[in-house]
Amino acid sequence: MKIDFQATKQNMVNASLNLTRWGKLRGFAPPTLLRVLQGRYPARSTGEKYANIINALRQEGYLVESQDETDRAA
Repeated sequence: MKIDFQATKQNMVNASLNLTRWGKLRGFAPPTLLRVLQGRYPARSTGEKYANIINALRQEGYLVESQDETDRAA
């Protein structure tokens, strides 16, 4: 599965969420959350923080995932 960060961010904006406030309430640093939503979170540091943000987005129904080309071929 491929994460569509732009659509995820738009889902949150459409729900009238303040992105940095949403992150702070869940214990995420606003700059980290914004980097994840921009798709600019450094790959070398992808780990627990990234996974926690993705899981929180998924649990609350904001995360948009789509099949990438390799998933469709399988």
